[in-house]
Amino acid sequence: MNILCWFSLIGMGFMICYLFFDSANLYDKDQGGIGLNSRKQFRIPFFVMSLMSVYLFYPLTRSFNLGQIQTLISCMTAAALIAWSKDRKELAGFLVGLCCSIKPQYAVLLFWAAFRKEWKFSISLLITASVLQVVSILEYGFHNVIGYIDVLKFIGRSGESFFANQSVNGLMNRLLFNGNNLVWIGNSFPPYHPAVYYSSVITSVVILGAALFWRMRQKPQLLDMALIFLSVTIASPIAWEHHYGILLPIFAVLFPAAIARRPFGKWTEAYLLTSYFLVSQKLESFTDQFANTYLNFLQSYLFFGALMVLVLLYRLLSVETRIAKASA
Repeated sequence: MNILCWFSLIGMGFMICYLFFDSANLYDKDQGGIGLNSRKQFRIPFFVMSLMSVYLFYPLTRSFNLGQIQTLISCMTAAALIAWSKDRKELAGFLVGLCCSIKPQYAVLLFWAAFRKEWKFSISLLITASVLQVVSILEYGFHNVIGYIDVLKFIGRSGESFFANQSVNGLMNRLLFNGNNLVWIGNSFPPYHPAVYYSSVITSVVILGAALFWRMRQKPQLLDMALIFLSVTIASPIAWEHHYGILLPIFAVLFPAAIARRPFGKWTEAYLLTSYFLVSQKLESFTDQFANTYLNFLQSYLFFGALMVLVLLYRLLSVETRIAKASA
């Protein structure tokens, strides 16, 4: 797995560089970008910077240190974004279908695409995920599929208080001091708490509902796909730190777009950098001192940074909608 993780991180470096320049060139065409289209001499130095950013982005390095397959999922997510940007919808669907075999909640993208009549993507995703599911059943038996559903129900009901769970569920468990939030105990979960459960369910429905139905009648852009990827992650009852490795390729798309459109005016750069800092750094040595106080919400700094990115995506897409209407 470590060899696969190494290749995934190196590949991520190439894809971060590609996504950034592709996004920058798109907005340069509108003469509102950051002027990289005519500066090809910067591509090699920027690739080196992209590779460095991969190894300095905490969620990715965390998944690598754990030997986690999430490293590969983050890499395939970046590849799916590139495929979508190049109008290779079948390839994008295939890649997301592969992700679904490991991370079933990515199946939400099937409905997202179907609602927007992106049939090439939807069919490719459905076929890929279905074939892999059949192979899984033949290899491990149908009882394991049913067993996995039971596991998901249990996880959704209790969640996880450990600080690495960067979700509404984790935030609420910690605020209510429901479980150990400093030490990872593999065979122990916090007791069921109705406030935790219902707040998790309600926020998940709101986050996913907004991502699924907003701009449903408009042709989805790359930013739309980034939004649904992030929404699926944030809405999960357990979203470990390393699950947010998908944010680095999203930032590669976001930076040029945000600088060109300036959705928060003069505060855009500060907003971007603050959100990037929160999701890319390991701050637990500072935040853990508040674990047993009512300030333990500070342990959810990565979650708050991810929410900032989600808000930025909505703001950017709102600006794009206004520009499209004005030019129509």
